[in-house]
Amino acid sequence: MLVFDPSGFPKSGRESVGVARQWCGRLGKVENCQVAIYLGYVSSKGHTLLDTRLYLPKEWTKDTARLDKAGVPKASRAYRTRHQLALELLAEHGASLPHRWIAGDDEMGRPYWFRRRLAALDERSLLAVPSNTAIRDLETP
Repeated sequence: MLVFDPSGFPKSGRESVGVARQWCGRLGKVENCQVAIYLGYVSSKGHTLLDTRLYLPKEWTKDTARLDKAGVPKASRAYRTRHQLALELLAEHGASLPHRWIAGDDEMGRPYWFRRRLAALDERSLLAVPSNTAIRDLETP
């Protein structure tokens, strides 16, 4: 099983890469923090973290001087959502990791387009969704 997990780390100041006022799951509120998307691998033999991507909020990707000062490589400067980062991790590692399922918390399961993209890639997923998510049968008119 592949597991995607976004995780926030409270930070103060403006100079640590990606720090901004954003949702910090660890604190359960919007606060100054860094956020990364982690890829974990789980099998009958054990589990491990394999890779990560640092999430850069839009305000960071638009501030070239700030990116230069923080040493962010030019190839990593385009804005990508947390879910786009997860799809990048899947594209990079998915084919080389035997798996039957992809799992994630309700942040990963929230956007409809992400769940549909995984299905289009023939990936089975077990993603939590918030309790107020509307669900409908796509076969029913």
